[in-house]
Order: sequence, then structure tokens, then C-alpha cells
Amino acid sequence: MLRLLARRLLGAIPTLFVVVTATFFLIRLAPGGPFDHDQGLLPEIHANFERAYGLDQPILVQYGRYLGGLLRGDFGPSFKYRDFTVTELIGAGLPISLGLGLTAIVCATLAGVLLGIAGALSHRHWADLGIRAFAVLGVAVPSFVIAPLLALAFGVYLGWVPVAGWEPGTLRDALLPVAALALPVAAFVARLMRGSLLEVLGSNFIRSARARGLSQWRIVVHHALRPALLPVVSYLGPATAAVLAGSLVVETIFGIPGMGRYLVQGAINRDYTLVMGMVIVFACLTLLFNLLVDLLYGWLDPRVRIAGTQR
Repeated sequence: MLRLLARRLLGAIPTLFVVVTATFFLIRLAPGGPFDHDQGLLPEIHANFERAYGLDQPILVQYGRYLGGLLRGDFGPSFKYRDFTVTELIGAGLPISLGLGLTAIVCATLAGVLLGIAGALSHRHWADLGIRAFAVLGVAVPSFVIAPLLALAFGVYLGWVPVAGWEPGTLRDALLPVAALALPVAAFVARLMRGSLLEVLGSNFIRSARARGLSQWRIVVHHALRPALLPVVSYLGPATAAVLAGSLVVETIFGIPGMGRYLVQGAINRDYTLVMGMVIVFACLTLLFNLLVDLLYGWLDPRVRIAGTQR
């Protein structure tokens, strides 16, 4: 397992290098610059700004300086939020985005697994049909469509929760964003869990357990649940990354000061360093969650651990 962990960590280095390089050059291909939005800015002052931030130098020189700063853990200053560095903005937005994303993933996983189990145990009955309909609808409708609908229904018409705004530690402010992020994932998890559990329940070792007179619930919990969770665990890595990436739209809709909102504002304002910092953090989180999923998969399926040590 340690060899598998070391190999994955080493493999993440070239991936991050590609992400940094591609983002650095692609964002500069977009028209406009970080100071073009400042109306009435004299050309001399505009040139002084570019000189102060090193934007007057050749792009390869800028790239080399940025890589050198990254190696020291410095994401550079923000061009738009000039009183803050990118590191300070990440420190302010990352806990909020992580809290919302991880809460949504936990809720979606629990709800999806329970619905999948219920659908598999009530195969071809009305409950199974309802769960399958929910799964299809949840997979088809993305978070940025669910979020306005939830805000309209529960915030505007019913008035149960705030439509927008954020106060740290307030549960009511997090309900709608978490629900908007969790519903599509819960639908997909329910669909995966139902199909996987049905397949496992038809296996030979399950027939042997039934022949020994074990109850259905004991068969599911002690024998079928662990192998049935393998497809769900494989999906959770990309799903967590998708939830964190999708939070940028949800955070903008609900007015939440997380990393997603800073990323959107940075892209609009051509804040190169802010966009770079957010993309790098999102990439690191994606690699981290995929690594955790691989380790969890190895715990659920010992064959993965054996294959990893033999390579």
C-alpha cells in the first residue's frame, strides 16, 4: 500500500505541471488584460501597473518567475483585490468550499447508498420504480439548474431558508447550496448502488448464504454490501472533484464567498494570478480525492492491494 501511495504521489507531479503550464498560457490568450477594466486609466499609469506586476516582461520570463514563486509556496498578488494576496484569498474561500462540497458528498453518498439498497431489495416494485425515476431525473438535471429551482421554491415562495448570503456557522445558509450540489450525486450513487447490489445478490456466495438460512438483512450488510460498494467508491473520486468544480456556479447563485466565486470573478476581471491559484488548488484537491478513493478501493478489494505491491 505504501508503494502504491508513493507511486501515485510521484505521478501527481507531472500532472500538476501540465495543469499549471496549460492554465498559465491559456488564460493569457483571452482578450483583454487585468487592468483594462479600470476606466479612465492613463497610459502611463497602465504601464506602471504592468511594470509593477511584471507583465511588461516576455511571457516566458513571466512563466519562469511564476514557477519559481510556486516552488516557494507563493501564488503571487491578486491584480483585482490589491489589498490581498492570492494565498489569503484561498485561505478565506477554501474552508467554505470544502465544507459545502464535503457535506454534499457525505449526504449524497449516504442517501444514494440507502436508496440503492432499497431499490435493489424492492426490485420491480413501485418503490424501485420511484427510485429509478429519481435517479434518471437527478442525473439529467445539473446543479446549476437545480440551484435556482430550489431557491425559487424554498426561498422565495415558501420562505423557509435564505435565498442568498452567508454567515459562518449558520445551518440555514448552507441547506440550499448543499442540496443543489448533493442531489445529482445522490441520484447517480443510487443508480450505481442498485445495479451493483442486484448483481452481487445474484452471485454464488450469496446463494450459499441464503442456503445457510441467513436473513436478507444480514446477507446484505455482512456479505453483499462491501463488494457492491466498489463501483460507488470508484465514482466518488471524480464526483467529489465535480462537486468542487460545480460549486463555482452554485456559490455564485447563492452569493457564497467560496473559492468558486473568486474563480468566476477572477476570470471576468482577467486576474491571472487569482485564476491560477484557484485552478491549482482545485487540481490538487482532485488528485487528493482520487488518491483517497484508490486507497479506499484497495481496502474494499484486497486484490487491488496485491496488484499494487507486485508492480
